[in-house]
Amino acid sequence: QLTGALPELSALTALQSVDLSYNSLSGDMPDLGEMPLQNIYFTENHIKGSLVGLDGAGMVDLEDLYLESNSLNGSIPEAITYLDTLEHLYLGYNFFTGFLPVLPSAVSLYSFFGPNTSFLCPFPDDHAAWTEVDCTCSAGWYCPHNPPASYFDAAFGSAIAGCEYNCTACPVGTIGTQNWQSNCTECEVGKHAPYEASTNCDNCTAGNYTNHTGTAICPKCPKGKATDTEGTVNCESCSKGFYADVAGLEVCLS
Repeated sequence: QLTGALPELSALTALQSVDLSYNSLSGDMPDLGEMPLQNIYFTENHIKGSLVGLDGAGMVDLEDLYLESNSLNGSIPEAITYLDTLEHLYLGYNFFTGFLPVLPSAVSLYSFFGPNTSFLCPFPDDHAAWTEVDCTCSAGWYCPHNPPASYFDAAFGSAIAGCEYNCTACPVGTIGTQNWQSNCTECEVGKHAPYEASTNCDNCTAGNYTNHTGTAICPKCPKGKATDTEGTVNCESCSKGFYADVAGLEVCLS
């Protein structure tokens, strides 16, 4: 059984197949993206790191990707979607997180399951692979129209068209503070949420205000008014002898 660090492979520019499975090799996942590999077998080692190294021009003929039972983490890159020749994809029993990519149509054998994975909803399509894994409709997202459809609806994941498939980002001006919410909450007056999938509302900055709920962008104080306070609901008119000749001032000018 091989031990120690993964060997350097990048110099093997003509390598088409590499099988180092069932060893005790460690180290980061190597950058293989520029190599003309057709088969990668790294099952059951101690490889860590992310899969960013799979995003390269040399992977266009990849057929087999076996990375089960390692310590890989991060998200599964969208580059997987464009590996048109990929047929076998085994990524289970790692520590992957984040959103799942659309799988190439040729993928027929697969594994994503593992007790330490933490995928986010929604699933990208109705591929059969998603019936064996769970995802979470996380804070900043919500389940429209129906109650949550979570992993516990089926023993090996949910294949129904529930929240795992239609989990939706909270729109701007609203937030979601918990997982599996059925709706989003509008920001209070004096606060805003300029991005989708926000988990908290920010105070309007000095020189800006809002007296409406559900605000995405706080407008500037109009001419003749100013505020030096964050989270302002209304700007204050300039006192006699002071002026604000442009919008968005924090203090009136003398």
